Amino acid sequence: MQYTCDCGLRQRRRGASRIEEILPSEVRCVRASSDSSWPACWISRPANVLLSDEGTMWNARSFAPAWIRLDLGESAPYIARIDLLPSMEPKDGKVTHIVRIGMNLHQMETVVTMKGEWADRQWAGCTFPEHYRRARYVEILTMDSPSWVAWIRVRIWKEV
Repeated sequence: MQYTCDCGLRQRRRGASRIEEILPSEVRCVRASSDSSWPACWISRPANVLLSDEGTMWNARSFAPAWIRLDLGESAPYIARIDLLPSMEPKDGKVTHIVRIGMNLHQMETVVTMKGEWADRQWAGCTFPEHYRRARYVEILTMDSPSWVAWIRVRIWKEV
C-alpha cells in the first residue's frame, strides 16, 4: 500500500515525552454518517471501530463521501497520531481520507489528508511530528474510495 500523508497542523507543543493509545473507555461516543439502523450490528455500529476484535467493523453501506467521528470528551487530549484499518471489499484502490479535529463541531480543522493506493485490511497511519493539537472531536471523512466506506479499527494516539 502506498499513500501520502499531508499533515497540516500549525500549532506546536514542546516537551512531549511519549504517546499512548486512547482507550475505548476514554471515548465518550462514536457517530457516523450512517448509524446503527442496519440489523447486522457486527457491521453497523460506529463504536465497533474501537474494538480490538477485527471481526467487527463500521460500514457506511455506501460509497464516499462518508464520515465517522469520535468524541474524546471534555478532557480533549493532545492528538499525536492516527492509525486506520480499512475494510475495502470488494476492491482495493485509490482513496482520499481527510482527518479533521476540533474542540467543537462548528470549528473543525483539516489536519491530515491521506491519499493513495490502499488495500483491504492493511494498516495506514500518520504521525503528527511536533504538531500536537488538543481535540475533543476527531473525524475521518472519506472523499474517494472504490469500495463502500468501512473501518475495522481506528486508533488515536495522545501525548502523555
